[in-house]
Amino acid sequence: MTAEDIKHSPQRINVSIPIGKTIDSIIVSFKETTPYFKNHITKFTHKALNEEKLTQEFVALLRRKTIDLPFLIGQEKADVYHNSGGRVDFYFYWKEEMETTESFFDVEAKRLTDKFPKNRKKEYVIGENKNGGIERFKIEKHGKGISQCGIVGFIEDLTTDYWLKTINGWIIELSQTNDNWFEDEILFDPTDSDNYCCSFSNAKRLNSDSVLLHHFWIVL
Repeated sequence: MTAEDIKHSPQRINVSIPIGKTIDSIIVSFKETTPYFKNHITKFTHKALNEEKLTQEFVALLRRKTIDLPFLIGQEKADVYHNSGGRVDFYFYWKEEMETTESFFDVEAKRLTDKFPKNRKKEYVIGENKNGGIERFKIEKHGKGISQCGIVGFIEDLTTDYWLKTINGWIIELSQTNDNWFEDEILFDPTDSDNYCCSFSNAKRLNSDSVLLHHFWIVL
């Protein structure tokens, strides 16, 4: 095969670990990055860092932790494959050279704080202009065509237990008033440490199968 043949030959995905194990490795990398991230942002006043800046610094450190893994991390993705309309905060795609750069794991980032004004109070779940964190995955503004995705929450005040109960309360309230929300979409199986909290939920998409959401909360 000539160099020209290689250049135009379709490339196949040939990663060393399957998708399930790959996502496990992403969550492990989140956990390993978190203490470095928390120490890193002490050089700033973290309340002065908005969602975009917190995400920027977390992803920069995350890239260092995942340099030897078979994927790359992009940011602010416009979905050219599905034209879903949203821009996800960061995403994972295979490192191996091939024809596609399509994401296999989309991640939205949200601040968790009781300082938001009333119109942003439930933003982790549902928001104005359909911009709520979980909401974006339900309507496939993010994660279209993907079976598992993630939400990183930066906890600026109160506790992981408070936010778990509060967010689940919002979802249950929505399930009683909105036909597109269901009580079994609540977060479950949380695991806690001093630095983070991990949980899962199944968000029911309107036009396709549910998406499994990995919730990863960092206590600032």
